Amino acid sequence: MAFKYLLVVLLLFLSSAARGEEVWAFNQEFIRFGKKDVYEGFKKRWNLEYGQFLKENKEDYPILAIQDLDAPEYTYLTPVLSYLGLGRFKEGLKNFEETLKKDLTLGFASTLNFQVESLGVYLSECSYIPEFMNASFCNMPYVHYQIFSLTPGNGGVFEEHLKKMVFEEQMKKSNFCWRVWKISFGGDLPKYVVCRFTQSKEALNRDEPHFIYENLKEIVRRHREGRGILRRDLSVIISCNA
Repeated sequence: MAFKYLLVVLLLFLSSAARGEEVWAFNQEFIRFGKKDVYEGFKKRWNLEYGQFLKENKEDYPILAIQDLDAPEYTYLTPVLSYLGLGRFKEGLKNFEETLKKDLTLGFASTLNFQVESLGVYLSECSYIPEFMNASFCNMPYVHYQIFSLTPGNGGVFEEHLKKMVFEEQMKKSNFCWRVWKISFGGDLPKYVVCRFTQSKEALNRDEPHFIYENLKEIVRRHREGRGILRRDLSVIISCNA
């Protein structure tokens, strides 16, 4: 099983290197009922020590924390840039976690229901980030996320649809802002994560682009959505220009 996993990662690395793809690591943490405050306390300790570890080892792997506004769930996004970078990031995490005290590791684990890890490739051509505004994660901390699982063979159709939307918004000089990731490892593929970012919680409830038109609904197998907010106090942010 381990060899098969390494082989898959190697193939992903070779293909991503050829295409110049930007790889992100996703980690979702689902919290036990009534453990939210305790969880955040342990997470802040973990982040403080991890940030120090990164400085001492001269590494730069920012971790952006998104708290779900409607569920006890947190998602952590890390731009590792490539599958080779993913290997370095994972190795660093392993070395760091070996230095942690048991009260932190056991206490933190006691607050979790489960975790889900996945890999995403950032699709810049399918994302719309207005050039005339500061659309960094920190300046637009609220997010409406949608997860689309498509029927096999329709990833290209969806991506072409998103590229057309980007062109239309550019022509209108729209102030909408969204980023798209294609999940590259895991089940239920092809799968896409589309995140629209706003400066305020109120703006999440305003009209937004329809990422699936009526004539494309038949290619969607599953659809999940939710709202979240960037938690800087739960993030490990080296800079805020992303």
